[in-house]
Amino acid sequence: MRAARDLVALLVLLAACLMPAWAEGEPKDALIGAIDEGKVYREVDGHKLTGREVADELVRKRWTEELAAFRDHILIRTEAERQKVEVADKEVADELTAMARNIAPQIGGDPAKLDIERMARLIGANLNFLRESTRDLLLAKRLLVKAGRLKDDANMAELKNKQLMQEYLEKLARQYGVIMDPAKTGGAALVIEGVGYSKERVRTWIVDRLGSISKSDLIGALNQITLVYLAERLLKAQREQGFKEAAARAVGKPDYASYEAAAMQGFLSGEDLARFQSILDEKNSQLAKDGVLSQDDRVFHYSYLAGVIKAEQGVPNGREVLKAQLQQQGWSEEQFLRERPFEIDAMFTSLARSGVSLDDIAAEFEKNKDKYQRKEVKIAHLFIRVRDPQGEPYRPHWQVPGNDKMNAYVAKVREEQFAKEKPRIEALVAAAQANFAKAAESASEDDNSKGKNPQTGVERGGGVGRIGPETMLPQNSIDPSLYEQAKKLKPGEVSGPVRSESGWHILKSMENQETLFEEAQQNVYVVLLQKKRRDLSEGLIRKAKIEDKF
Repeated sequence: MRAARDLVALLVLLAACLMPAWAEGEPKDALIGAIDEGKVYREVDGHKLTGREVADELVRKRWTEELAAFRDHILIRTEAERQKVEVADKEVADELTAMARNIAPQIGGDPAKLDIERMARLIGANLNFLRESTRDLLLAKRLLVKAGRLKDDANMAELKNKQLMQEYLEKLARQYGVIMDPAKTGGAALVIEGVGYSKERVRTWIVDRLGSISKSDLIGALNQITLVYLAERLLKAQREQGFKEAAARAVGKPDYASYEAAAMQGFLSGEDLARFQSILDEKNSQLAKDGVLSQDDRVFHYSYLAGVIKAEQGVPNGREVLKAQLQQQGWSEEQFLRERPFEIDAMFTSLARSGVSLDDIAAEFEKNKDKYQRKEVKIAHLFIRVRDPQGEPYRPHWQVPGNDKMNAYVAKVREEQFAKEKPRIEALVAAAQANFAKAAESASEDDNSKGKNPQTGVERGGGVGRIGPETMLPQNSIDPSLYEQAKKLKPGEVSGPVRSESGWHILKSMENQETLFEEAQQNVYVVLLQKKRRDLSEGLIRKAKIEDKF
């Protein structure tokens, strides 16, 4: 009876969120039954939203975790069949009965009144699916017992046994050659032992697993579908209007209104009319094929997401952080740009971007300058690199892991090299205090902070830019230790010798530490885009005629 204790815990958690039908009072969030995919649940400006769309939205939210659960289900059944391991229907029924008895006392019910069917209704589960899930758990435990990994009386709710189960499933996944990478499944949801399982099959499995949904889940899904429908409709209308404008210009008219007026008055030749329609048909055909989002929309939204990360986390490169996050999920940037959640979000960015002008950005910056002041210190430096006896530059992480004797020797030599170069940097302090830019241009060994800036044509004079705890510039030999020294300087002040991992520096805190518009422009733009996106979402819902049918 212990084989499905983890499922019992899950059922208890689900049941605890609801008042049982046989208890006093009404449910806080009533279950409304399984989704009827043919039923109309809402009308939006006369457009019908069906249960199929609701199910698709709920499946989309759960897809990743449920796909993994489907994989485990197939692996367990396949391995059990191969090893001729079976679980009788009576064993499943006994396990479920035990579950019902365990659940009832924990939510204040009478165990005698909570049979399997009533338990399934209470937690909103599909009874057949509940039976099959229980069978999976019993089969998995039996396989582990047969393999000598578990004892018959093992408690599957214990963490060590859950981990053992997961390890076993991962082993089966490798054994059966499971492929879940969308780029390698050939259009299937996943492939197991060379057999592809379609997305529709997995979807049906997930919908059965959902069972009876709550009213709040239904409303949440409908609200999301409504918003996406309205945004997609608006974006499509804008695209179609843009096509008309482009086609009008192609036949010599400044805009579509001029074209339409000329056409109505008979001022256009048959050739111009045919050309206009041909261009329009071609563009609309491409729209139907590719959807309302252009590649430019996708790229722009990706940049927007990177900008949000940069603004909110204070990192120098939000794109690199976003790329790292995708890699952790096993996604490439190209895959991410084609994911439906990305496309949905990108629609709102595409609609909002036309509502933010350079004048808006400038006005927002002037109005809220304090909000956009960067916390980093703007500095210049004069740098003398320290090298080892072989002439190689020192770098962070110069130690050899696990070799204490070697590290001690290298550290001693390193200190000698730093001491040897210190007089050079000390001799440059007076010149740096007298004319820092001139001293840096003539003596600094950091080529990235010398010479003319290729964009502005202005001499850098040792200028590095802004540095902070999260925004070091390794290309300029700037490491975190310098920030602690730089932030102690007053604007215009020049330091004495400062040591870093790679050499010696003389630092200068720049006179004007105020963040310039050019520095803040991208962050301001991101903030305004976020606001426009919110306003757009609220406006679309507010203007629509919405009528629920449930």
